Amino acid sequence: MTDVPVNPKVLIWARLERGFDVPGAAARLGVPEEELLELESGARHPSVGELRNMSAKYEIGFSSLLMPDVLPSETRLKLQDFRTHGSGAPGKWNPELLMEMDDINVLIDAMADLRDADPALFANKLPKASFATGAEKVAVDERSRVGLDVSTQAAWKTDATAFKTLRSLVEAQGVFVYQVNASTTDDWRGMAIFDERKIPVIVINSNEAFPAARSFTLFHEYAHLLLRQSAITDHRSRDANEEYCNKFAAYFLMPAQEFRGAALSVGGGFRNYWTDTHLRKIGGVFKTSMSAVALHLENLDLAPDGFFNVKVSEWRVREKKDSKPPIVPYYDKIANRLGVQHIKVVLEALDRKRINQLDAFEMLDVQASNFAKLRAKIMEREAGFGWRP
Repeated sequence: MTDVPVNPKVLIWARLERGFDVPGAAARLGVPEEELLELESGARHPSVGELRNMSAKYEIGFSSLLMPDVLPSETRLKLQDFRTHGSGAPGKWNPELLMEMDDINVLIDAMADLRDADPALFANKLPKASFATGAEKVAVDERSRVGLDVSTQAAWKTDATAFKTLRSLVEAQGVFVYQVNASTTDDWRGMAIFDERKIPVIVINSNEAFPAARSFTLFHEYAHLLLRQSAITDHRSRDANEEYCNKFAAYFLMPAQEFRGAALSVGGGFRNYWTDTHLRKIGGVFKTSMSAVALHLENLDLAPDGFFNVKVSEWRVREKKDSKPPIVPYYDKIANRLGVQHIKVVLEALDRKRINQLDAFEMLDVQASNFAKLRAKIMEREAGFGWRP
């Protein structure tokens, strides 16, 4: 088979783009380390088959491997990294996460192009916040602006319904909310992206099994967008930015006055210790997770300092093994990953002839012959969970 004269620096760049060391990359490619080092040193050129294998396993375009030189670092998403990786030490970037970030970056580019071609497709209602205004005040004002009240939250039958409806609320502000399956929640929980393209994006780790926890992540990242920050987080950092966003999410989902009332009803006033039963009952009112409730009890001086960390330690000790994930129908998977806002914008752009069917396919990962089924799914989502203040 004919060898292809590629720049070996590009092969190294492709590996590093995905966060692989040589042993990890060789294992992924299914080749000995010595063979990979031969290619990366320029000792020999790869065959077309080897390049196609590299393209597929690294999830990098075949043509990118043929570039005369490496791409500049400016092409990557720029995020403040607030992750602690459980110990405070910086961790390695998970290859699957880097691949997903590249995919999201491509989608943002596409949305920015659509926005420039037809601004009417986009309605960004997102206000801007400042650290000068406390997290509670920003949360109270934002609840009022979007028209969310506690009686509405309490009426949601399940945490899953709550998350889908809250996601719709956020999308109604012009935010694109994606869910991706990459790495674990110990590595990251969410991303907020608001860069020079001015397309507000939230990305949630779909490995989070509990919808109530996803709701907290949604509004933690929403706070980053209000602050016009691009960030990735695991919610453990004690950085001032992270604490602000945690407080915003807590106050937005659990307004102080109503939360105090729920806590008083369930367990009285200040307690040195709140049981999981207490936390579940309070969380049931607001459709939030036990961890969010524990954090808010501490924030509002209804539990001693350090109570949240005590509960987290307890939960880790008795953490259950992951259960088998449910089978999700294909169009639900697409809707879960891309969100209603993304799909609606793409289909409307197609209807307005701003893009063609091939463009729409690339942005939706759905064949043109199945666009009608995807439209029906989105209409079903909006009927069931569309935000109605």
